[in-house]
Formats: sequence, structure tokens, C-alpha cells
Amino acid sequence: ILQSTKSLDNNIACGAMAAFSFIILSIKLGQNHELIFLIHGVTFALLTGLGVSKCFDFFRVEVNKDDNDYQNALIATLTNIKPILCIIFCVLILKILNFEIDSNGINAHLHSIIQTALTDNHYSLIPVLLILFLRSISKFMGINADFLFSFSTRAQLVNLNRALKFAHPVAAVHPTAYSTLYSCFAHLGGDGMLLALIIVVLIIGKNQHLKRLLTWSFIPTFFNFSEPVMVGFPIMYMPIYLIPFIMSPLVTTVIAYPFLKYNIVPAPVYPVPNGTPGLLKAFIATGGNIPTLLLALLCLVVSCFIYLPFVKAEMRLINLEHAKIRSSFKR
Repeated sequence: ILQSTKSLDNNIACGAMAAFSFIILSIKLGQNHELIFLIHGVTFALLTGLGVSKCFDFFRVEVNKDDNDYQNALIATLTNIKPILCIIFCVLILKILNFEIDSNGINAHLHSIIQTALTDNHYSLIPVLLILFLRSISKFMGINADFLFSFSTRAQLVNLNRALKFAHPVAAVHPTAYSTLYSCFAHLGGDGMLLALIIVVLIIGKNQHLKRLLTWSFIPTFFNFSEPVMVGFPIMYMPIYLIPFIMSPLVTTVIAYPFLKYNIVPAPVYPVPNGTPGLLKAFIATGGNIPTLLLALLCLVVSCFIYLPFVKAEMRLINLEHAKIRSSFKR
């Protein structure tokens, strides 16, 4: 006689261990022994959850349906011990490896190599475009690689000292530094110039759900917090938006580069705090220069035209899906 069986659900334990693993892997001790929470990106969180779930699936057991709840609960408790111990062991190994990397300065050494090769010694257009391309790819794939792309601190200090010396941000020593081009002309609304996407959808979009979503996302995006759009729209992992997401910052950098290179507009040299509206960063960082503000507006308009055909394509796909759903209901 075959006994009927069922899979023992470990959803609560699996979810708890996924959260535990993500938190442990995302924290580190700072120089003053303070706890720092590192943001690795959505992909890291998804991979952590996937790894934990696969571990629980590997140790999954079958129980008899006829057994009482107390007996099944006891089996579940004993069964969960194996994946929990396995996950704790793997997390400890990963933390030890990460500690070795940090203590030996591998991350800092890698950052130094890239910074020296692409920014400190070269302020030409090609290295800047290469950095922007790599940054856009990593953001689109949900990977936070900001520790590799936080460049040009030296260039910022040199430009600021010169501006303070002459009391005017003219003829900066490094006007085309990566940080200047990226933060003021290629980061309007966050990575991928997402403020342009919101504007296009709100103007031509006919899908009320998307318009409502982006209306609520407009304010954080205006202040350069693009995560609601990246995850909620979504942009991340969406092939239809890969090209404009990468192309927009590259094109706007190419537009802004000659204006700064030949001092047509003053280079943004004054420090601007995080949370400043992206559209106003260049204006504030130049001490209120109107032509620089107009250049940032031009970059935003160009980005809107880059996103326009892709937004139209997605709207057509949404309309086709809605038409199929309506036709299926009529049948």
C-alpha cells in the first residue's frame, strides 16, 4: 500500500535564513570599528535568496499526510537544522574570504589601478565614456559597483582650489574630469538619466498604471534617487530599456564635453551635497551660471528624445497584451 506524502514547507525558516545571510554578508567593520552596511545591489540580494532556497531544497524531506501536525512540526525542526548549519558555514567562509580581500587591500588596490588608468592621468573623452559604460551596465544588472567608480577626488580638489584662488570657477585645471561630467550632465535623475524617462512617459504614456507609478516616483527621481523607477517601473533587467539606459549618459557626456573642454561654459567646481536635484547641480556647482544650467537642460531634452522611441515601443507592447486579454474574455 502506497502512503500519500507531501513536501514539508520550510518557507519561514528559509526566508529568515535568507534575511540573516544577506545582513551578515552586507555588514563590515569600519576603521573605527563601527558597523557599516554595504549596498551590493538587487542582484546580490536575489543571488543570496536563491542560494539559501537551493540549500533548503537540497535537504527537503517528504512526510506522511496522515501524520499529526505535532509530529510534522518536530520533523520540520530537526530537518531545518541541516540547511541552517550549512548556510551559516557558507556565510562564515564568504565573510572570511571578504575579510582577507579587504585586509590585503585588494579592493583598494583595484580601485587605485582603475582610477590611475582612467581618470587621474587622463581626462580625455574615451576613458570617461568607458567608465560611464561600465557603470551603466553594472547598474542595469543590479550590481552596485560604486566603490570602483567614485573617481576624480584629486581633480575636484584641484579645481576647487583654483576656483577659490580666483574667486570664480573659470579655466578649471581639469574641466572634463569624470566626476564633473557624470554628476552634472549624465546623472539627471540617477543613472541612465531616468528623469528623462519619467518625463516622456508622463507626456505620451496612455497607460494609467504606469503614469500613476511614475508620478509618485517623480519627486525622488528629481532629487537623484532612482531606485523606485529602477525596481518599480522596472528598468532593471528589462532588455527594451538597455540601449537608452546606456546611451543617454554617453550622449549627454559627448554633448557637454566640448563646452567644458574649451571653456564655453565654466566647469562645475563647487561641492554640491547629495540629494540636490540633478538638474540644478551644474547651476549650483558653478555659483549660479545660467549657460551651464541651459547646458544641463539641453542634456535632459536630448535624453528625452533618446528614450522616446523605446517608450513608444513598450506602450505598443502593453496595448497588444491588453488587446489579447480583452479578446480572451470575449471568447
